[in-house]
Amino acid sequence: MPAPEVSLALDPSLPETVTRILRANPHILIEVRRGRAPAPPGIARPVLACVGVIGLALLIVAGPLGLVAFLGMICGGSVLYFAMSDPKERAYQRRLRVVFDHADRFVLPEDLDETCGALLGRAQRAVLTVLGSTVNREGLLDTFDNAITLPDQEWQLARRLMGLSKLRTEHHKVVGDDVPEEFADAFRPYDAALETATASVTARVEALERYAEQAHNADRYYHARRKLGILQERTHEYEQLLAETAHDDTAVPQIERMSGNAQAVEQVFRHSIDEARKAANHLLAVDAA
Repeated sequence: MPAPEVSLALDPSLPETVTRILRANPHILIEVRRGRAPAPPGIARPVLACVGVIGLALLIVAGPLGLVAFLGMICGGSVLYFAMSDPKERAYQRRLRVVFDHADRFVLPEDLDETCGALLGRAQRAVLTVLGSTVNREGLLDTFDNAITLPDQEWQLARRLMGLSKLRTEHHKVVGDDVPEEFADAFRPYDAALETATASVTARVEALERYAEQAHNADRYYHARRKLGILQERTHEYEQLLAETAHDDTAVPQIERMSGNAQAVEQVFRHSIDEARKAANHLLAVDAA
């Protein structure tokens, strides 16, 4: 099975307006992550200082009227400069400022190494599976509020995986592949720390996947139950068909099975919902640990 595709992870507590800007400008997110910063807002301090000095000199030499004329020229020049500047560049700078101010509230696929990227992709696929399931939309998975809890789970995982990727990359740069055998024991605790952290976050991803699998199974049973309900509404037609085409000793057991099977399917469906809720509880237990 190919590795699941990983996508942008966002802090779910962000305002919707900020979230829309971040999602709509992936190229700016990459630029900011590579070190791009927005232009300084307003007029630079040296320019303000120069204007102040000139204004004070005019006040002394030319009096209040000269100062007023000078300030009028500055205002007019500012308006002209703003009118002549590129509106696309201004819009870009506004978006860049938003992204720059929230650079710690998103995780890009490029922020993760191969192992961590695969883990986040698995977690995101599990979250989408649960949130997109019919049983979730129908409110049957009521152990906790999936619409709030699952995006938060995804974000927590993304932050941890980003930190793990960064540390692992730095670790490999420092250690490399040429460690003397005599020093192997000294390096082993650092390697073990990375392995322990990876195992911990993997356990959380696997808990999410178990929850998603149970939600998927519950969906299958839900749709099967719905289909059976449609058939049950037409049971009399099937009973009439059997009565007309089969002997009574054959038709009666078949009719009885029609009624009994519906009850069995309902029990299987209810059991699948219970299993999904248990998986959700386990997910919370892993998160708390």
